[in-house]
Amino acid sequence: MHTSSTPALLIAASTLIRLAHPTDASLHRALDKAQDRLMTTPWRMAFELLDIVSASHPNEIHIATRTGCTCEARRTCWHMAALLIVATISATGVELVPALPLPNMVLMEDYADFDAYAGDFLDEAIIWSISE
Repeated sequence: MHTSSTPALLIAASTLIRLAHPTDASLHRALDKAQDRLMTTPWRMAFELLDIVSASHPNEIHIATRTGCTCEARRTCWHMAALLIVATISATGVELVPALPLPNMVLMEDYADFDAYAGDFLDEAIIWSISE
C-alpha cells in the first residue's frame, strides 16, 4: 500500500522512535528537523538507503543508512533521522510517497545516452510497405 507523506504521519513515526530512544537528545533534535524536511526536501528511498537533497546545499544529495551518512555531521544527522522515520512507516507495510520526489538520475542519464545514440532516427517518418 502506498500513502502520501503527511505531517501527522511523520510526527507519529517520529514519536515511536522517541519512545524507543527516550534519552537520546541528539536523535530527538535530528527527528525534529527530519519531520519538517521530509515535507520540503526532495528524497527517494531505495534498497534501505535514503537519498535526500541537502537543506544547506541544494545541489548536493546525501545518502543515509542506519549507521551513517555522507554528510559532514559526526553524530546522528537529520538525514539518518529521516531514514528512521521512513523505515518506521515502511515497517507497518506502507510505502511512503515523498512530498517532493527525487528524480532517478541514472534513468535520465540512460535516456540521454540512448537519445545521443539514436540521433534523429526516431524523429524521421517511417514508411512501411506491404508487398503481396
